[in-house]
Amino acid sequence: MNGRQVTRIWALAGALVLAFLGLSTTAQPIQLVRSQKTTIGLASGINILVGQVTVRQGTATVSCDSLWWDTRSQRFTAHGQVVYRKGKGQTVRSRNLTYDQVLAYFTGNVRAEQDRMIIQTESLSVLVADGTARWTQGAKIQLTDGSLTCRTGVLDSKSGVHRFEKSVVLQQKDGELRSEWVEYDDRSQWAWIRSAGELKRDSTQLTFAAGRWNSKQEEGLFWGPALARQPHSTLSGDTLMILEKGWSSRGRAHLFNWQRNDSLALRADRLDALDQQWLAGPRAQFWTPDFQASADSMVYQQKDSTLLFLRQSKPPVAFSGAYQIQSDTLYMVWRSGRSDSLYMGGNPLISGWNDSNQVDQMAGKRAHGFFTSSGLEQVILRRNAQARYHTWDKSKYLGINSITGPVLILDFIESALDRVRVNGSTSGVLEPSNPGDPAQPLPGYLDRRAEQLSRTEAISGRK
Repeated sequence: MNGRQVTRIWALAGALVLAFLGLSTTAQPIQLVRSQKTTIGLASGINILVGQVTVRQGTATVSCDSLWWDTRSQRFTAHGQVVYRKGKGQTVRSRNLTYDQVLAYFTGNVRAEQDRMIIQTESLSVLVADGTARWTQGAKIQLTDGSLTCRTGVLDSKSGVHRFEKSVVLQQKDGELRSEWVEYDDRSQWAWIRSAGELKRDSTQLTFAAGRWNSKQEEGLFWGPALARQPHSTLSGDTLMILEKGWSSRGRAHLFNWQRNDSLALRADRLDALDQQWLAGPRAQFWTPDFQASADSMVYQQKDSTLLFLRQSKPPVAFSGAYQIQSDTLYMVWRSGRSDSLYMGGNPLISGWNDSNQVDQMAGKRAHGFFTSSGLEQVILRRNAQARYHTWDKSKYLGINSITGPVLILDFIESALDRVRVNGSTSGVLEPSNPGDPAQPLPGYLDRRAEQLSRTEAISGRK
């Protein structure tokens, strides 16, 4: 080989690597590391390097079995065990590489490694200017914390935010995320889901229209609306938030729970769950088969099966059978999967409707209610207790009976008022009237039965 040929080979190697890296001839010098056979086409401008070909520039190297180079079009192809390395964090392996100074196109069992991310696909396009990588034939990506598969995608190593599209499956820790469009920040490990998707996490299956998810922090926000299904419950809302230790649902939020002990539903503008405690409100509604309620806010304790109804703008109201129970606060307890007792703190007012739609009313300063499997069994009213109810003698209507006393004990049979007992000094009067004459309502009375949920509304979350 004469001096001119050697010079030509070194010039070829320099042009090759400069073109591949998108650098000018004023960049770092090029070194031809290895080539077992070199053919230079002086007339055609086509040059061929064969056998353990390796060229280097700075920290970047290209090695392959053979390389075909067209100096006129500035295009080359490399074949056989192609390896591109740059620095310590970037390596691309493939069977073939086509390069035209703008785009590097790898094909055949492509494996690209950058920092802690690995991409496996059949073809990969890389823009030389900024290193953006694209694939359209499906890929498997090993992320910092988990793995991902998709049909098409874009990898932006500069920003660290990558886009994955079509049949995306992201698996991290105990979660599996599916969608058609996901953007993922490998540095923060946040995933932005920009199309309808599904998240499986532990025993929860969550469906949504869009959202954000971070498996490292075990937090996410989903909207559209969103629905979470668990083995014994469902949770839905315009938005759902997964927190490290609980849930939050906002905008027409709805929880339906059919566990063995408590079969219940919660509806509100917002629901928050933390360590078996549910906070509901504002405009909260509650349902069980034998007891319903409406309040500005509620606190449900799953651990001990209790529910606290709180007042803000108006007193909470509860419903049992034909009775409406209103008080400044209500405290409910379950036992053996049914309503057990109800404490009414602060001006309780109980209203009930008989078969003729006549309303009976009972009031006091404090009250306790007790339930059986058939419904309300007994109510004890204390301090300035009073009752106004319609009385009948068999089929004959007698009138409206008014009773006051320090303690009134109301007994019910199948949720219908059967007997009134008084402890202490008593006063009362029977007011004869026609069956159609309404009883004078007690102070604070308001028919609020429209706030009661039906079973269909409770289960579906719609009203």
